[in-house]
Amino acid sequence: MKAIIFDFGLTLVHSERWFDIEIETLIEDSLDIIEKSGIIKLSKEELVMARNFYLELREKAREIYIMCFMSQKRVNNKSNELKKS
Repeated sequence: MKAIIFDFGLTLVHSERWFDIEIETLIEDSLDIIEKSGIIKLSKEELVMARNFYLELREKAREIYIMCFMSQKRVNNKSNELKKS
């Protein structure tokens, strides 16, 4: 297993506290529960790797969102310019 990814995007709960948990502690907490249940055993290094993998994935998603947002903004601006002319 590389990592467990959680990203509900306010689909389950609309709460700033939930969002903080989702992006700050949910990975470690979930893996800790799974490990304590005996399903899998993870070293501290594996937990760090899972956390880092998740953070990198979230950063890539953020970058893609920004790129899409900026691209859409350019399209909207161009569309508005064409409407004015």
